[in-house]
Amino acid sequence: MSAPLLVADGVTDDKARCLEEAAFYDRDFNIPDAARKLNTFLPVLDAPLPGASGIFQKKLRERLSWVGGADLADHQRKLAYQHLKRGDFVRVAALGWEAVVSRECRARPRSREIQGRAGSRRG
Repeated sequence: MSAPLLVADGVTDDKARCLEEAAFYDRDFNIPDAARKLNTFLPVLDAPLPGASGIFQKKLRERLSWVGGADLADHQRKLAYQHLKRGDFVRVAALGWEAVVSRECRARPRSREIQGRAGSRRG
């Protein structure tokens, strides 16, 4: 059984498992898979959770707010700021750097395409 407290409070086992798997991916810096699993889990938080799960529902939603980012670089940036607030400087450095690299990778294919066109005009 996954996330026993959530399941005991009525969350389906498959949704609770998504949360656990997302935590695994997050610890391994596999942010795209973590976001994919969390997007499956997040609708659970749209309705009030009964029992003890309701106590930490607001905090859980806050911690998972990074999933609303536009792209990988945005997810990494938001996670870096969350870890900064918690004082986890190793994860801040790793995620902050990854956010910069992801942003640059997103921006550069376009510049290479433009350079390629310019080079073909010269020759």
